[in-house]
Amino acid sequence: MLLGFDAVHGRSPEIPWTRSDLDAVLATVDVLAHAAPLPGRSLPRTADLLADEFTGWCRMRGAAQEVRDEFAATVGPPAAWALSRLPDLARWEQAALDGATGEGIVHGDLRADNVMIDADGKVWLIDWLHASVGPSWFDLAFLLTSVGAQGGGDPATLFAQHAPFVSHDELRAGLAGLTGSLVWGSMQPAPPGVPNLRPFQSAHAEAALRWLRDLCD
Repeated sequence: MLLGFDAVHGRSPEIPWTRSDLDAVLATVDVLAHAAPLPGRSLPRTADLLADEFTGWCRMRGAAQEVRDEFAATVGPPAAWALSRLPDLARWEQAALDGATGEGIVHGDLRADNVMIDADGKVWLIDWLHASVGPSWFDLAFLLTSVGAQGGGDPATLFAQHAPFVSHDELRAGLAGLTGSLVWGSMQPAPPGVPNLRPFQSAHAEAALRWLRDLCD
C-alpha cells in the first residue's frame, strides 16, 4: 500500500494561547464534533482505546503511601482533594468507559502540538494515531484541559460556551478518566528520548483536576 499526502506548511498555536488562535481552533473542533466516519470506513471504539488508560484512579487506590505522597508533591494542591475522593474517582472513571458511546470521530489527543495553523489561518488537526468513534464532546474537553494548562483561559467557561449538551455526570466521568490517566502517567519513568513528557502530563493533570474539583464541589 502506498499513501500520499499534501505537505502543509504552518505553525503551532502560540503559547500562552492567544484569543485569535484559540477561537480558530475551537471553531475547527466544533466542526469535528459534527463529523462522522465515511461509509465503509471503520475505526475502533473510543471506550476500547481508553480501557487501559482510564484506570489511573483504580491504580492509585491500590498504591503504596509513598506513591500517594509523590502524587501530592508532583501535582500540587488539587492532589489533596483527589486523595480524599479516590473511591468516587475510581467509580467515575469506570463510568466514563461505560458511557463512552456515540458515532462521532474522536481525535483522542488534541493539544497545541497536534494543531497547525497555515498562512491563511486555516486550522489543521494532525497526528491521528488515536482516532476512534465515540462521544463528540471528548475532544473539546481534552483540548481545553491542555488550554487551561497553557494559559488559554478557564476550561469550564470555554466548555460551556462550545460544548453540545453534556450532562454533569457524563462530563464528570470523562474528566475523571482523563485526570487519572494523566496523573498515573506523570508518575512513571520518562520514556527514552522524551524527558519532557512527565512534567507535561503533570501540568495538564493539575489543570484537569482543578476543573474536575470545581465541577464536583
